[in-house]
Amino acid sequence: MWHRDAYAVKAPTLSAPPPMLLRPVPVALGLTAVLTLAAWTVLLAQAWRREAGIAAFLGALCSPGGILGARSALEGAAAIGLAAGLWVAMSVAMMLPTASAFLVGYAEIAEERGGRGHRTISPIVPALGYLASWAAVSVLAALAQAFVGVALTGVAIPAPAATILAGAGLGAAGLYQFSPTKLACLTSFRDPTPLLREFWAEDVRGVLRLGVAEGMRCFRSCWALMAVMLAIGAMNLIWMALFSALIAAEKLSGSARFARGIGVAFLAAGTALSLSAVGLARLLAFGGF
Repeated sequence: MWHRDAYAVKAPTLSAPPPMLLRPVPVALGLTAVLTLAAWTVLLAQAWRREAGIAAFLGALCSPGGILGARSALEGAAAIGLAAGLWVAMSVAMMLPTASAFLVGYAEIAEERGGRGHRTISPIVPALGYLASWAAVSVLAALAQAFVGVALTGVAIPAPAATILAGAGLGAAGLYQFSPTKLACLTSFRDPTPLLREFWAEDVRGVLRLGVAEGMRCFRSCWALMAVMLAIGAMNLIWMALFSALIAAEKLSGSARFARGIGVAFLAAGTALSLSAVGLARLLAFGGF
């Protein structure tokens, strides 16, 4: 005799939700905080560990002295490796906090989909993709810096010409703040959810690509600001902190007006710097005044 229970459909057994600290949003926030703190700690420790303190740290990061003074190819490679490592630490310290909206947005969608039984990947994976893109940029920047530094060794650029070039660089960075590329990036930074949903992936490779793509968007948006920081701050840690806050405010606000305000400030500063090299009296004399 068949029992009625033999035909009953058993309800699926739902697994217990993970502990709060292991859920995607806390993981994303904790990862951002821990890695950012670790990167700033490395930069500060490297600055003070050296015999000459901050000056030696900036020399290791910004000048080709270690490469020029190398007695072998191995020492030269070690100098470039040190500079690249410091560039990577700088990128993590400055840029990872600005990706918090992207990582938290990813984590929120992951929690939502995980609650419906979909497979989700930890926010650690897109964070690794984001950092991988900036690590690649950092290594290329260190190599380019070493090449230019060695190539220009012994080349004396007159002070007025150098000042005019610096002013032109500031102006170019200011103009970029008005570009369609810049404004399109800011739109995605303001609310990353639509882009995340459009390109959502449930495999590790796809999620890693999400992070890499976000890193490249961030680079397209911020390269001009970072170039200005390199030009006027010479990698000073205080300037790094100030520009990190500026980039974070610009990205997290996603405001085109804010970005244009930075552009106007850079254009004005660049113009003033270039004019200071020429001299107002000389400029007026040239114009016949």
